Amino acid sequence: MGLFSNHKKVCPICGNPTPRLLPTKIEDMPICKECDKKIDLPDGAVNEMNLERFRQYLTFYDQNQTLRDTFNETWRYDFGFGGGSLLLDTDHRLLRLRDDERALVFEVSAIKSFTIKEDSTAIYASGKENLKCHESDAPDRVRAMSNLIEQFQLQRQEFEWMLQRQDAAVRQHTRSGSPMPTVIGNEPKRLTTLDRPTFDTKGPVRQFKVTLNLQHPYWSKMQWKVDGPSFDRDDPSVEEYIEKYEKKEKKLHTMAKKLMKMMNPAAKEDWV
Repeated sequence: MGLFSNHKKVCPICGNPTPRLLPTKIEDMPICKECDKKIDLPDGAVNEMNLERFRQYLTFYDQNQTLRDTFNETWRYDFGFGGGSLLLDTDHRLLRLRDDERALVFEVSAIKSFTIKEDSTAIYASGKENLKCHESDAPDRVRAMSNLIEQFQLQRQEFEWMLQRQDAAVRQHTRSGSPMPTVIGNEPKRLTTLDRPTFDTKGPVRQFKVTLNLQHPYWSKMQWKVDGPSFDRDDPSVEEYIEKYEKKEKKLHTMAKKLMKMMNPAAKEDWV
């Protein structure tokens, strides 16, 4: 650790030097980097621990090494930049809540239940034996926006036409060498490409949310969020939106099926 280690303040867990800058503290005592690397807990959980509870956690973490050595990723879902990942080992029925080889590995028995929501509506959920599936009406709600999109496209065409007329008038006066006519009083605003209208209406699906409810000594719940699809602001399309939606929904459906099969290999799908 060199210049960045504090040999005067040693880790109360293992006795190693602790970092000089921004060390993690237990009961207001800094711990070393090696002990810190073993922390895989919900946000804020370590701040509520005393030294004895933290030692118990480290014992649990060390015992988890057997599962970490066994874990072999077979499928993952990445939730986007900064959104985290869910990694599955379907062969050994194990999962990891972070893309980090040091992270805790969970046996599938740790999952009490899970839900995948489309905004506030559950589209997939673990049932007692089977996967509960709810057919979304999102595609129908997108198609209902067709008139709104057509109105925008007409507005956009009208703007482009007016911009072309304006540019043509400028070129004509430039060639002739005569000055552009001025308007006294209410002079119209000169159009620029910056004034081009954009389609800023949100789609019918704002967000997907994945929730795992856990029965575990240190984790009770894990949640991830996925942004819903969006319209192209310059050229919105019902078909393109539905294609983006179906791509996201299909992968979330795959996640739900894999989790349910890990929980119950005989599970089937119940559609409502």
